[in-house]
Amino acid sequence: MATKRLFLLRHAQASHEFGEGTDADRPLAERGQQDALLAGEWLSKHYPEDVHVYASSSKRTRETYLGL
Repeated sequence: MATKRLFLLRHAQASHEFGEGTDADRPLAERGQQDALLAGEWLSKHYPEDVHVYASSSKRTRETYLGL
């Protein structure tokens, strides 16, 4: 039986400058974009198997996931 792993991740750093909209509309900051890519590379290298993702629908969360 395969070992199951649970990863709890927070979105990468969000921008503090986002104009109008709700908090859920805030995008990632430039640093957050870079960090999301690094996290994705690490996860892909160490845990390449299929994964199931349950995530918030906020913009920064979706950007973090897509950066993975």
